[in-house]
Amino acid sequence: MYNLGPTFNSFNPTFNGIEIDMLSLGDADAILVTAWAGTNVWRVLIDGGTASDAKEVREFLRSRDANSLFAVVCTHLHKDHARGLIELLKIGHSRSRPAGCMTCEIT
Repeated sequence: MYNLGPTFNSFNPTFNGIEIDMLSLGDADAILVTAWAGTNVWRVLIDGGTASDAKEVREFLRSRDANSLFAVVCTHLHKDHARGLIELLKIGHSRSRPAGCMTCEIT
């Protein structure tokens, strides 16, 4: 099942704001930006570290209850920013949306 819109905010249905969670991956970081608007939640993952960081990024997303992402951003194509994102897709830990859709699910 693909979620085309925001997810439900079960933690605090009255919270409005932005939360930024950062995972240090040595020379790189993975950044999860969450926008809360009442019961709606939008999450954006920025960068994903190296290929060997993919499992740690996946666990980081799960620990933040990030079951779906509105968007994934790779700031530039250096291996310490892009390879973790590529590996997440390659090893099947996330399912990308069809072209034109912004949301993906983390499995």
